[in-house]
Amino acid sequence: MAMTIHQMRIFWAVSQARSYTKASKILGLAQPSLSQQITKLEDELGSKLFSRIAGKIELTDAGQFLYAKAENILANFEETEEGLKEFSQK
Repeated sequence: MAMTIHQMRIFWAVSQARSYTKASKILGLAQPSLSQQITKLEDELGSKLFSRIAGKIELTDAGQFLYAKAENILANFEETEEGLKEFSQK
């Protein structure tokens, strides 16, 4: 499994927006590309992250687990990036 930060950001945005279309606008990515990344992530993990019923998407149990982890991972990643930028400014 090789989940990337890019895929995690896409997953997080879709989870927040509850819509592929809205998430694609937020991220500035084409909707088909975003959908492909989610499908690839689900294939790599071997678990569906979203259930798609009547045009609505909901997090599955696996999706809820990943969402909780993704929030912490992305926050730590951004904090790390900011910390490293301080070194380059000195």
